[in-house]
Amino acid sequence: MSGFRKPQTIKRFADGAWVNGYWQGDTPTEIAITASVQPATDIVRKNLPEGFDIDSVFTIFTDTELRAAKAGSQQ
Repeated sequence: MSGFRKPQTIKRFADGAWVNGYWQGDTPTEIAITASVQPATDIVRKNLPEGFDIDSVFTIFTDTELRAAKAGSQQ
């Protein structure tokens, strides 16, 4: 484990589904992890899809398995 990692709390969403045209998701579960959170580099920011909010892009270093958000999803 790196000395730069600090305790972080993340929210993990259970899988949801569309029901009668509405998104039905579960309540998020909070998980405590140890991670180093860094601002994204210029190369990463340059390769983001058009219209992506570049102020909310970070690089996270952790040993915990994380789930990536899908573009356009409800999560």
